Amino acid sequence: WLKPLRQLSHSSGPLYRPCVHGLPARPGIAPGDMPAFPVLLLLAVGADQVGLGAGAEPVLGVPPADQGKYAGETFRCFDGQGPGLPASAVNDEFCDCADGSDEPGTGACAGQQATHFYCANQGSTPRMLYASRVGDGICDCCDGTDEAVLARRAARAGVKAACPNTCAEQGLREKEAAARRIEDLRKAISRREEVRLQAIKDRESSKAEIAQLESELPALEEALKGLEAAAEKERQEKKAREEEEKKVREEEERKRRETEEAEAQADNEALKAAYGVDACSWRQTGGCSAAGEREPANDRVCSSELVAGASGYCDCDGDGQLGAKEPKFDCSTPRRGTCVKACLRAAAGQDQLLPEESKAPATAETPAAKEEKPQVSEYAKWMDGAAEAMSEDGGTEEEQGGEEGDNADAGASTAGATKSAIDEENAARSKVTAHKDKIKSLQDNLGALPDDKLVYASLSGKTLFKKVGEFKYKVTFFSSAMQDHTSLGRWSQWTGPTSAEFDHGTMCWGGPERKLLVDFQCGLEEELIDVLEPSRCVYAATITHPGACEPKELEELETGTRVVGVREEL
Repeated sequence: WLKPLRQLSHSSGPLYRPCVHGLPARPGIAPGDMPAFPVLLLLAVGADQVGLGAGAEPVLGVPPADQGKYAGETFRCFDGQGPGLPASAVNDEFCDCADGSDEPGTGACAGQQATHFYCANQGSTPRMLYASRVGDGICDCCDGTDEAVLARRAARAGVKAACPNTCAEQGLREKEAAARRIEDLRKAISRREEVRLQAIKDRESSKAEIAQLESELPALEEALKGLEAAAEKERQEKKAREEEEKKVREEEERKRRETEEAEAQADNEALKAAYGVDACSWRQTGGCSAAGEREPANDRVCSSELVAGASGYCDCDGDGQLGAKEPKFDCSTPRRGTCVKACLRAAAGQDQLLPEESKAPATAETPAAKEEKPQVSEYAKWMDGAAEAMSEDGGTEEEQGGEEGDNADAGASTAGATKSAIDEENAARSKVTAHKDKIKSLQDNLGALPDDKLVYASLSGKTLFKKVGEFKYKVTFFSSAMQDHTSLGRWSQWTGPTSAEFDHGTMCWGGPERKLLVDFQCGLEEELIDVLEPSRCVYAATITHPGACEPKELEELETGTRVVGVREEL
């Protein structure tokens, strides 16, 4: 029973003070500095309490399949580090191995992730525990073995502290739950296999379609290449026509401006000759009456267009008074042109507006708009009475314009019947682009589902919705994830057997980019269960899918060999 004292002389691994009455184990001190208290405790407790693995009984905390690893007079740490240890070093509540393998039945090596405590739980389901949950005063195993060491210490002290064995009652509850789980798993795994088999068929079909599209692509590209020369020639001809038409328009515009400038000059000279002054102005008045109160701030020069909807008069002689023969307007009087023209008509004894001037101007769609009429200045009309001649010529121009318009329409109809080289090239390019896009889409779908993920193929193109709090989440496989109108990322990759990731979402204020982590859990239906934000701008979605159901779990439940893992709940 003095064997535990060997720690003072030959321990080469990390030394921990044993867990006493449920207190967590703490890092120990070097062998040379070992205080007397643990030694006295060892002397008081006895070897039967600290050397639990030394006898013929099964080693506490070790699964049946691993019991053989602890047989023999010498024990070596599973990680291969350090010298061999005597068998009495197993479960002596001193942590000799960094991986905790020498303390499977105590909490001395709490904190490591390699060695876990095994609860046999006869009559119920075996389970594994982290070493930190062993000897902590809380009954985690239904058979109470995780607190066996603590119970023996308490018994020595005359205190009853053993955990009751509740495995029989727990086993009954688990049996009912297991029956329901088995039924659900059978359905889910059957559905899982259906999805996998269909995915294999779809994959072969996609590969065949890709091969077909790729075989057709060279001919389409060659056809496009043959059309490009003719289309380029047509573009050059069209460009030349457009440049020529532009020059014609610019020349016509230049002539129009020159004509307008000449006409304005002639009108100004005629106005000056008629009134003897060069001081004509538009005088605006209020009250919708030419005789209303003057509004000097709104006066304009005579060459300005008359303001529609305003009242006032053309002060042809510039004396600031409304003369008897000066053109006047209330708010509703029709008007076109300028005061210059109105004053010239008044000086010639004509109406304020000539009949053709009161008509609506020709639009770009009418033949009259397309044909330029003879430009006759108001000065010429006043001096020579040319208005009648203009009217006669105008009728002839309209008839000619109508004929040309009909011919133009007929030409357009004929041209529409023949497809241009550019149109043919565009159609051929669209076919090539469509083929390439289809090939890429099929290849992307194949890449999103490697062989070991075919069981998730039913998600392809499917969108799952879930409203969580004030937000509506939408996850589309294998495309994108959204929180209302905010992007949580686009499909990136599988990150594990039952996990995936969407990344490069909308940037958070000050960064980083949003991303969505997906955890798939076993379920018969595809369903978005919940979405959380465990850290800033990183979202976590839980999705059920039959692809996450493992046949191994069904086998363990059916054969009664299931062991609850350290991360699972009972």
